[in-house]
Amino acid sequence: MLRLNDFNKSGASNEGLVEFEQIALVHLDELYATALRYTKNEKDAEDLVQETFLKAFTNFHRYEKGTNCRAWLFTILTNTFINRFRRKKKEREILNDYLADRGKLFFMADIETPASYTEWLQPYGFKLGDGVIIDEDSAQVGAEPVTPIGVQYSPEHPITKMFRSRTAFTLARPVDIEGPELKGLTGESTVLIKTGDSAYLIPLAEILSGQSVTFSSEGKTPSSYALAAAGLYHPEAPSPSPSPSPDGNTEAPPVSSRIVVASSAETFSNAFLGLASNRDFALNSINWLAESESQITVRAKDPKVQPISLSKQSQTWLYFIFCLLIPFLSALTGILIAYFRRKGIAN
Repeated sequence: MLRLNDFNKSGASNEGLVEFEQIALVHLDELYATALRYTKNEKDAEDLVQETFLKAFTNFHRYEKGTNCRAWLFTILTNTFINRFRRKKKEREILNDYLADRGKLFFMADIETPASYTEWLQPYGFKLGDGVIIDEDSAQVGAEPVTPIGVQYSPEHPITKMFRSRTAFTLARPVDIEGPELKGLTGESTVLIKTGDSAYLIPLAEILSGQSVTFSSEGKTPSSYALAAAGLYHPEAPSPSPSPSPDGNTEAPPVSSRIVVASSAETFSNAFLGLASNRDFALNSINWLAESESQITVRAKDPKVQPISLSKQSQTWLYFIFCLLIPFLSALTGILIAYFRRKGIAN
C-alpha cells in the first residue's frame, strides 16, 4: 500500500503531500484493480500502480485543480502499461531472434521473475511453477528448508552425467518441461536436476506476502521436483549430411541453439556458489552452452573435506543408537556386572 513517505524523496512540502493524498491516492484501489486486469499478476500490478503514482506526483504541478483527477491517473496508468508492454515485447523479440540465430542462454529464475518472462519460456519447453520448493533434506548440507537439495541427475545429459554429489538451490521454483512449440526451430528439453521424494510446495504468494510463513508438510503430498533443465534446438529445415574432408575426417555437426534454465538465481551468488556441487553445475552449464563439452568435468573433491550426507531417517536411527541405545546398554551392562560381582562376594 502506498503512503506519503513513498513520495517524500522529492523534497516536496508536507502540504503538497497531503493535497496529493487527498486528491490522487483515494483512487488507489480502482487503479490497482485495473492494473491487475492489465498485467494478470499481483506483483506486476503493484509495480505498475507504484510507477503510476510516482509519475503523477512528479508531474502534480501540471495537474489542473478541479478537473477529473481520476481520468488523469488512468491515462498515466494506461500509457505506463503500454510503454512497459512495448519495452518487454521488444526484449522478447530480441531474445527470440538471438536464439533463432544459434544463440545460447542461461536463464536464472527467482521468486520475483515477472510473469511475462515465465510465459516467454513456455514455447521453448519450460514452465516455471507458482510455488516455492521446501525440502526437509536441506539439513544434509546445513541449510534452511527453503534450500532444496538436488539428488537426482540426468545420466545422459553432458552437464550432469558425471554428477555423484548434491547441489543446493535456494528459494527455488519447480521447472516443468513440455514439448517445445517454436516456429523455425525443433528440439527437446531435458530435466537436469531433481530433488528427492520428500519435497513439497508452498504457494509463491505466501512467500512474497512478507508475512511469517510456517514450513509444514502437513496436508501436502511429498514429491520430487525439477530444479534445472536444458533445451537443445535446431533449424527445422534438414541440414545436409556432414561431408568428409580431404583428410578423411567428417565436418563438425551444425551449431545449435541452447538454453539452460535454473530455478534459482541465488544459487549462483557468492553465498551459495561454494555450497555442495553448485560450482560444478555452473561451470558445466557454461561449457555446454559454449558447445565445449570436452571441457565438462567434475572437480576432484578436497580429500581433507569428507562431509557425510544423511537422510532424515538415517539421522533418527543414529540418534537412537548413539544417544539412547548404546548408553542404555552400557548402563545395563554395568548394572549386571555390579550385580553379579556382589552376588559372587555374598556366596
